[in-house]
Amino acid sequence: MVFRLSALKVARLLWIVVSLVFVSACTEVREETEILRVGTSGDYEPFSVLNTSGEYAGFDIELARRFAIEHDLELELVPFKWAELAADLEAGKFDLAMSGVTIRKDRSLLGQFSVPTATSGAVVILPAHSELETLQALDNQAVRLGVNLGGHLERVTRKQFPRATMVTSSDNQALPKMLEEGAIDAVVTDTMEAPYWLSRLKGAKALAPFTQDLKAAWVRAYQSVLVQQLNAWLVEQETNGSLGALRESLLPPGNDAKTADPFSALLAAMVERLSLMSDVAESKRATGKAIEDLEQEERVLLAAVEGVSQEAERRGVVHPDVTTVEQFFHAQIEAAKAIQRQVMRQAASTDEPLDLVNDIRPALVRISARINQLICLLPSAVTKDEQEVLEQINQALLVYGLPDKEEKQLTTALLAIAGFSSSY
Repeated sequence: MVFRLSALKVARLLWIVVSLVFVSACTEVREETEILRVGTSGDYEPFSVLNTSGEYAGFDIELARRFAIEHDLELELVPFKWAELAADLEAGKFDLAMSGVTIRKDRSLLGQFSVPTATSGAVVILPAHSELETLQALDNQAVRLGVNLGGHLERVTRKQFPRATMVTSSDNQALPKMLEEGAIDAVVTDTMEAPYWLSRLKGAKALAPFTQDLKAAWVRAYQSVLVQQLNAWLVEQETNGSLGALRESLLPPGNDAKTADPFSALLAAMVERLSLMSDVAESKRATGKAIEDLEQEERVLLAAVEGVSQEAERRGVVHPDVTTVEQFFHAQIEAAKAIQRQVMRQAASTDEPLDLVNDIRPALVRISARINQLICLLPSAVTKDEQEVLEQINQALLVYGLPDKEEKQLTTALLAIAGFSSSY
């Protein structure tokens, strides 16, 4: 059933006011500067490596260079340490980070991501003679697990192996040598970096990936113009084959997933939005707010329709069907409430709850802006068959375990937004 809007004129005025406030906050306009400051680590193959001559190279470095050239910007590469990445971005030491940064909900709250550029998965590398042959065997206090300090891999390693003894290193490239010398029993890297390490280690093996991750540029929260330009450019590079060619030349074999095509990127943005619903639930639990807020839902739907309409107007493209857009966002709302109910049935988190208005909703607004842009970048017909799109949707939603009703509703809405008319 289509969610019907009421008090349309009043809500429209509210949306206009909110839009003006949001635009005024986004005053760091890229056209006013000729310098693009990109944070990079220099220690993460194949994304960013600082070579012996003091020059940076890698997949993300090349992407940054091409983007800067095509937009008449002078590229300034700013080094960072992974443990300091979030603080450096928030402090404005650079405009965005491009160094194989993994999309993660805590990062969504601090900044905003571009459309994804690559996929990866965390893996464990061990000596070939190691008797540790399963992930379960690694979760033992006697096992010394080496991992890069402060990055995404440290976080997922501590979650996956809470009993293991963690050995962190601020020098990511030192970890293979530590494994070779026996200072650690195993090392955690990912499917992107592992082939390089395995080629250098004498007699080593890797266990199957235990995460599914997406890589993207991480942009400062208020750099709205920059992220829109970057998204449009990345989608164009994916569409014309340039991004695929770059993956083939600079990434290990098998990493050819087209993550920046409009539908894949739209699906990723939707999943990123849903990932924040556990925080929404904890905030509502702490403040005694109800899960369902019909007035807020109405505002979100109106903002969605207006946002897509404004984006289409700005791009000079045909306005997407209003009913289809409305159904898509309504399905997201219903899925979001289902996730919140699941969280509410569990014990309360021991972490300090986030502020719904000041912390979470600004992040949701930023993600929704990307969704609006991608809806308008969708071609008239997605270059995939319906079964392929359906499998992609099912894989993305698997982690949430949505009730059948909400899953079917969301899947049908996604098929419709992709240009397929049949119901799931």
